[in-house]
Amino acid sequence: MKLTLLLSKASLITLLLLNTCFAAVFFDETNDQIIVPHSAALDPVHVTVSAWVNAIAWDPSGQYDAIVTKGNTGSPFPSYYLRNEAGKLDMQIVVGGGNFDAAGTLPSAGEWHHVCGTYDGETVKVYSDGIELDSDGGPSGNLDASGQNLRIGEDGSASGRNFNGQITEVAVWSEALTLEEIKLLHSSRLKRIPLQIQPDNLLAYWPLDDHPNNETANSADGFIFKDISGNGHDGTVTECNAKAEEYLSYP
Repeated sequence: MKLTLLLSKASLITLLLLNTCFAAVFFDETNDQIIVPHSAALDPVHVTVSAWVNAIAWDPSGQYDAIVTKGNTGSPFPSYYLRNEAGKLDMQIVVGGGNFDAAGTLPSAGEWHHVCGTYDGETVKVYSDGIELDSDGGPSGNLDASGQNLRIGEDGSASGRNFNGQITEVAVWSEALTLEEIKLLHSSRLKRIPLQIQPDNLLAYWPLDDHPNNETANSADGFIFKDISGNGHDGTVTECNAKAEEYLSYP
């Protein structure tokens, strides 16, 4: 990608941005997942969940290609989930014991897309590629705490709801990002951009670039995926063979 800067009427500089490709993790839809141990800090009262995804295929039954989940094992299920539900990209939350969600068209399979969900205490929203798809103004108040692990690529409420494809650049904030900030996450194509957006509210950021191309990561090897926000919410690969791909190439 090229970025052109007009410095003056007589001065034009074109910069080649070299850091537009970076690693992702492949999830095979069977049992691949990254588990981040529960922390009260990951149960915020408001939230933004952000990730880049490239689905090989979305589950034809319409449930549940999990991207990021922080959920319970009983009803009501999530504290917050970003996933495919009923054939739609769904941001689901629990407030006051009730489920609320915003859901829109799933991004196309076989291509990289930025997906995001937010809740600001009054409205839950879901976004794809910097565009708001849907919102629900029904909830009011703080998110219910789940007390469960955060999972990447798997649904915490039930087994067999794994993602099929690649996920990278996962981040969670304790406040709802603005539309402009979400558009920046989508349009910048720059690694580590989450560190520059509401850094005081950034709870965790997993670039998922910890391991080289084609290196298989499994539970027996104790692979770690680092949270580089400085908050120490590292994730471990459990019962899976997720492997780091070499490059994430944006369209």
